Amino acid sequence: MRKNASQSWRRSCVLGTLFFSSLLFSSCTKEETTLLPEPDTPTEVVQVIKLGKKMDNPYSVSLMREANKELVAEKAFAPTKTPSETIVTTHLYVRFLPSSLDELYLLTDSLNLMLFDHCLTYEIEQEGEYYHDPSIPEDQITWQYTTVEANFNFPEVQYEVIEECYIPDDNEYEKNTHLAMLEERALRNAGYLEMLERRGSVEAENSTKGISLERPTGTILFQDPNRGDASVAAKGLTVRCWVGAKIGRGVTNEEGFYKCSERFRVGPYYRLYFYRDNDWSIKHNTISLMEAKNIGLGYHNKKGYDKTFTAARDKDDIPFCIVSTAAHDYYKWCDENNILKPPTELRIWAASFWKGGSAPMLKRGVSAWYTGPNSDGWRYNFDYLGYANNAVSVYNTLTNWVPDITLNNKVGPKDTSLYRTTLHELAHASHFRKVGVSYWSKYASYITSCYIDNTPSVYGDASRPNAGYCGIGEMWGYYIGGMLAAKEYNNEDWHEDVGWFRPGILRQLGSNALINRPRLNNPLTEKQIFDCLTSDITNHTLLRNRLIQRYGRQQEITAVFTHFGF
Repeated sequence: MRKNASQSWRRSCVLGTLFFSSLLFSSCTKEETTLLPEPDTPTEVVQVIKLGKKMDNPYSVSLMREANKELVAEKAFAPTKTPSETIVTTHLYVRFLPSSLDELYLLTDSLNLMLFDHCLTYEIEQEGEYYHDPSIPEDQITWQYTTVEANFNFPEVQYEVIEECYIPDDNEYEKNTHLAMLEERALRNAGYLEMLERRGSVEAENSTKGISLERPTGTILFQDPNRGDASVAAKGLTVRCWVGAKIGRGVTNEEGFYKCSERFRVGPYYRLYFYRDNDWSIKHNTISLMEAKNIGLGYHNKKGYDKTFTAARDKDDIPFCIVSTAAHDYYKWCDENNILKPPTELRIWAASFWKGGSAPMLKRGVSAWYTGPNSDGWRYNFDYLGYANNAVSVYNTLTNWVPDITLNNKVGPKDTSLYRTTLHELAHASHFRKVGVSYWSKYASYITSCYIDNTPSVYGDASRPNAGYCGIGEMWGYYIGGMLAAKEYNNEDWHEDVGWFRPGILRQLGSNALINRPRLNNPLTEKQIFDCLTSDITNHTLLRNRLIQRYGRQQEITAVFTHFGF
């Protein structure tokens, strides 16, 4: 076991960014206010990957050509071309050594590479979440391994080409009838068949033409505490599979089903990641803030692997299944209703030290130091900088590392708050994308001022400067989070009267759900409401007038706002 503090460069960074992200939040549920963790917050412990025997890469050009020569000499097949003509470089097995987080995220976020912090040709003896090359100082980012196409345009990040590879595609498999024998021989020569046989992971096959080629598929489920621990689909998770330098991946869908992008002749190693390409990644401690939370699943059948996260065995992982599933459901809802989705590559921090949820959107450059009209001026700037001390310089160098969203990752039985809060914060992220950084900075500045002044509620009250930014944002967040969670779990836990901003206004405008309140003969859709949440709508009066301007029904809309005190 190894504490996060061993990664000293990440640990020193997190002290500053935890402060900023804990104060620059702009959306918290009433019961779950996000605050700075207590100084005695215990350091989380994660398991380190332990590597075993080193094997050759069965897909290296040199090993494939050698296997070809052996099979021809054994007269397994008659050559039609020389090995150099039939076995050509299709991919490169490489490793990168990023010198900064910016370079790391260039590789993962911008180039969408599947990076591994360990060599892919070692047997994995012990499951874990991360590995750090002992030859690299612990205050530096370790080597990152992956496979790229032969014509890959390398960015300006230090790298090494480990081997040239021959990884056939589906078309090549169809054309070349000798590939089954060739690949099997390369796997045996590289030591993979011996290793898998020792582990009992090789399926017995009677074939004179080589072992079959299979595409891994499977289903990932979790026991949902909100449904009496019934097993449900874990949506939006990425499953990676690899044998040597051949890497594939699949993403779980509505049923928790995934299909790998590559086919394999032997059982690959499976690892589960809590991210979905270009949409979001979920991180949970100072080690995995670099990359999405991941779980090693081990070597399994080449046809696929199923997993169910159980309450008894995987209670610490189930909250991440809930967050990922909520994100999947929210993005699907956005697509179905033509609602603007959150910014790409959304970074979510989910950890026990958060008191609730927030959407500070720090990765996008949001700042709480707004000092323009209707602000509390430089007083908050001064107080905040003084309180933060040297964390300011740390934060300014880590804008690509800090979160967009923070969540508490604890969940109890029959408690839908994590699912609902995730939706709440994602609704804020969509709103942010519509209104921009300047709007959100005023929003964050308002929350900061409430925190520093120790107001009874983190939302302050309607009389404070910039309160309208908070009021509009929180109305939308509570409305969407409550509505979607209520539909999913068939309950009425909306919290519609939370806060001075009265999110029940939008609920009534959108569904007439509240009895004995003013009603609309033809309720507004969520799309109609969201279309009005532009950057110039900064208080309830402006929102009311915009709704009337666009959709008419002045008397009905005015009656709803008036009933709730606006």
